[in-house]
Amino acid sequence: MTPRDRNLDALFAPASVAVVGASDNPTRIGGRVLARFLDNFSGPIYAVNANRDTVQGHPAARSIADLPAAPDLAVLALPADLVPDAIDELAASGCRAAIVFSSGFAESGDEGRAMQDRLRNVASESGMRIIGPNCVGTMSLPSGVLATFADLQTDVAPSAEPGVGIVSQSGALGSVFFHAAEALGLHVSYMCTTGNEADVSAAEAIAALVERPDVQSVMVYLEALSDPEVLYAAGRRALELGKPIVALKAGASDSGARAAASHSGSLAAPDRFAEALLERSGIMRASSPVEMVTLTAALASGRFPIGDRVAVMTLSGGVGIMIADALDAGGLSLPRTREETARHIEKLIPEYGSAQNPIDYTANAVNDPAGFADILDAVVTDDDFDMVIVSGLAMGTFDENLATIERVRDKVTKPVVLSVSGANSVIVNRRGIPCVPDAVHAANAMVALKTYADLRARPPVETPLLGEGRARGSTHHTLSADETRTLLSRFSIPVVPEIGVVDEAGAVQAAETVGYPVAVKLDPAIAEHKTEVGGIRLDVRNTDEVRAAVADMRAASGVTGDVPVVIQQMVSRGMELTVGAIRDSTLGPAVLVGLGGVMVEILDEIEMSLVPVSHADAEHMLRKLCGGRLTADPRGLDDAAVKVVGDVIVAVSSLMAQCAYVIEVDVNPLIVGELGPVAVDGLIRVARPDV
Repeated sequence: MTPRDRNLDALFAPASVAVVGASDNPTRIGGRVLARFLDNFSGPIYAVNANRDTVQGHPAARSIADLPAAPDLAVLALPADLVPDAIDELAASGCRAAIVFSSGFAESGDEGRAMQDRLRNVASESGMRIIGPNCVGTMSLPSGVLATFADLQTDVAPSAEPGVGIVSQSGALGSVFFHAAEALGLHVSYMCTTGNEADVSAAEAIAALVERPDVQSVMVYLEALSDPEVLYAAGRRALELGKPIVALKAGASDSGARAAASHSGSLAAPDRFAEALLERSGIMRASSPVEMVTLTAALASGRFPIGDRVAVMTLSGGVGIMIADALDAGGLSLPRTREETARHIEKLIPEYGSAQNPIDYTANAVNDPAGFADILDAVVTDDDFDMVIVSGLAMGTFDENLATIERVRDKVTKPVVLSVSGANSVIVNRRGIPCVPDAVHAANAMVALKTYADLRARPPVETPLLGEGRARGSTHHTLSADETRTLLSRFSIPVVPEIGVVDEAGAVQAAETVGYPVAVKLDPAIAEHKTEVGGIRLDVRNTDEVRAAVADMRAASGVTGDVPVVIQQMVSRGMELTVGAIRDSTLGPAVLVGLGGVMVEILDEIEMSLVPVSHADAEHMLRKLCGGRLTADPRGLDDAAVKVVGDVIVAVSSLMAQCAYVIEVDVNPLIVGELGPVAVDGLIRVARPDV
């Protein structure tokens, strides 16, 4: 056995299995798993029961030491306090993998945490891989391994049919997703619940399943991103192989945002870090369990669009409108039906139908299989459409219509997604045609298909600096205005001309040097949130106003004597953005961009990307803001502005990559005017080196 076997073959394709704590009662946990092995697994099966020589009619050993051979995979159905010794014995015997069902480990306190650490140490030292503890186990249908005590509400039997792999950090939800997928007609080939992850992480399980030839796609439930480097590598590998991963991410990472002092820190919510990692990894994200299953159904077909133009065919005008709204919200287009195709359809539908996209072919047309076939053929083969949604089929002619869809679909390579409800959705999916019960979910599936196609088409991305999460030093401080300006300028980030002073006389002289009107601001080292303490005066136009502004700021700051202030040149109006960065303790540094100014946190219009950020990444972030309207609207950013703002984003990324001591960067606002972007205000927090 090789140390830290990454392919997890002993887990998913073991040559032999054992149940430690096997029960003669098939309703108990140790009995249920043994019964499933006896019914489904064709290799050697060993049972260990300290009190019996046979269990369920099968020979049993009294101890692990009495087994005739070391099993590839052992399942432990034991009380928590007996698990560590059993794991020691299994590792010593040469067992390659073990599954620990028991709870009562790290989730239960210090004693349980110590036992879990012992499991982790055994795995690390021996190379034996451990799933759990506190999990419901795994299933590998190609190998006939049903190593789970979960209630299985459908017939589950060994099957070599390629299908979906499920990985879940929650045992209960893993079985929920299994049943939901099967209920929709998707074949699940693997399920792995990782529980407390003493050894094998969800990311490792994903990486292993992606490499298996009988896995077409993977559904994932995550609560913690405990192994981000492996998750990233697994996602990129899956993207390379064309095996979509759809993830439902819940919970929060341990983010530096919790202690943030800047707007950037406040906006860099833990969930945004997770979103940034998933997107960089090429992993699709679902917003609900239902969406995770429906997106998987669409993506598992392996058909992806070359453009964003969708044809909608429906027998209900109202449903067509709902689909159109969802497609528009997702950034897809519904072009008008070309004249030739429209004329052809009009001959085949009643007058109260519509040949214009969304195409309302009415219930009358769908009841005529030949007429429906003619309409479908015209739409699906029309090169003006990159994708087709068919919503609603008549039950009386369902079989004929489905046969037509199969035949017409085979003429093209574009995605065709159906929306029908009930048992018929199972039939459709099992025929290899993506089908979801809800029409709006069908629209969302189309958005996911286009997003996935774009992910695969994007140039290769740089690996994020996931190992650079913790800045050196345990205490933090905010740089002064002069230090901030120097660091930003070092990375070619344009900064408004300014002079730092400490009293009224110096302020007057600086204002005359800079030229009226000026802005007077407290130094960020004195007040991180200047607006909240009255630390900003804009459009100051003469000596008296400068003196009064400095005096007011001294009073607001509570500083006696000289107070550091900054005299800035006023900048002409322009679009206000925020560009910032923050270093997460788990996922490393990330850069964010969004609408800026004093309303930045209220607007919460932000895009984030993990460092390093390329120019292509920066442009992608900007073009996603405000649903694409920031760059598409004539009053937004034009292509030239996108490029120069992108340069600033890339520069902030470089700063975070090269300056490991920087915790937060906040450039707000970055005013984008006729002369290009300029940083009007900046705040940088750094770690103090530990002495």
